[in-house]
Amino acid sequence: MIDLGEESTNKDCHYYLNMIQNDYSNKITTFKLAIKFLDKRANADIASREEIVMRMIMSINVALNFDAMIGCINEHSKYSTDSAVRCLDYLFINKLNPDNDHSLLEKAFTTRVFIITQSTKMQNTEKLNSLEGFFDLGERTFSHDLSKPAVSSIITLLWNLGKKLYKSNEPVKSVGWFKMALKKLISSNYADKDKIERALQISYIDAGEYTDAKLVYENMCNNDRMKPLSQLIMLRIFIHENDTEQAMKCLRNIKESCHEKSLDVLILGVTECKRSTELAVNAMLLLFEKLENDNTNEGVTSNKFPSISCSLRYTIQMILKMCEKEEKECIIKYSPAINTLLDKGLLFFQTVRALSHLSGNKEHHPRVDEVISVDDIEWFASTSYNMAVKGIEEKL
Repeated sequence: MIDLGEESTNKDCHYYLNMIQNDYSNKITTFKLAIKFLDKRANADIASREEIVMRMIMSINVALNFDAMIGCINEHSKYSTDSAVRCLDYLFINKLNPDNDHSLLEKAFTTRVFIITQSTKMQNTEKLNSLEGFFDLGERTFSHDLSKPAVSSIITLLWNLGKKLYKSNEPVKSVGWFKMALKKLISSNYADKDKIERALQISYIDAGEYTDAKLVYENMCNNDRMKPLSQLIMLRIFIHENDTEQAMKCLRNIKESCHEKSLDVLILGVTECKRSTELAVNAMLLLFEKLENDNTNEGVTSNKFPSISCSLRYTIQMILKMCEKEEKECIIKYSPAINTLLDKGLLFFQTVRALSHLSGNKEHHPRVDEVISVDDIEWFASTSYNMAVKGIEEKL
């Protein structure tokens, strides 16, 4: 082997490295040594590096040296993403057989996605354009479905970049990555496809593209459309469009769902209804119906109780504020709703309080961590009293 610490000139080193690459062209070590020597030269350039990597791909047995070869290409991507992609594309297109080398094709495909998504040298649009064409190539190349590990790895890379952009307040840029993760090649049999579709909807909504968000929903399978979280997203869209009828339909679908998280989602849905008093009232009534019909009061733990309590207070305050402006007509219209909300609120509090006292009997009553606060009791008591006085004064 050549000792780079000796007095050999660069020209001599280059001569001998070329010689052993020709004599031992089936050995990946010779090409790795050439790359190592090149990296130690002050005037090393990307083109020379790419030339060695390409010769390596064309010369050695790909199947026997695949992991080491991929490692070299990955290392090369640190110097130039474009150059590494050219090398990898040549390997993918010319050196692998779709029928005999399926698992190696998967690794090469995943590596391509990894290099592009992790690149710090490419702009977001460049990355998307590069992968768009490569996915089209993949559709034409693969003769079998991708394995679950490969699908999971590729989608995770795309998902993570999309979420990173979304959390950086760049929903428009994140859209492209969630759409990429929904490519048929990788998403057709993906178990959590609806998770990606909802993330895409949310990005569209935050970007103000409500029509596109609705289109994503329409393209979902029926089972995924009816999931509580999918209905919650559509609720947000219909509230934005002031479509109370469709918004109520979404709330009813959530309320009637048997999904284990349907109560949590319905609570979130109630908090979304602050733009419309009528919608807020009906949403609260649906929430109480679910608590009563599904016997879910026992599941109201410390993280749910404050949300229900605050939503109830906010809804009643909305009505009272409206009544201050419209006086008698408003009171006549909404007094039945206020009475119902107060009655159901009282029943809810009493139930939670009773379960809290009985929480020591774990066999029949799950633990209820939250105790009703004095402020809650005082507020609802004073509200009920003030409404009663108002009714007497107005002779209602």
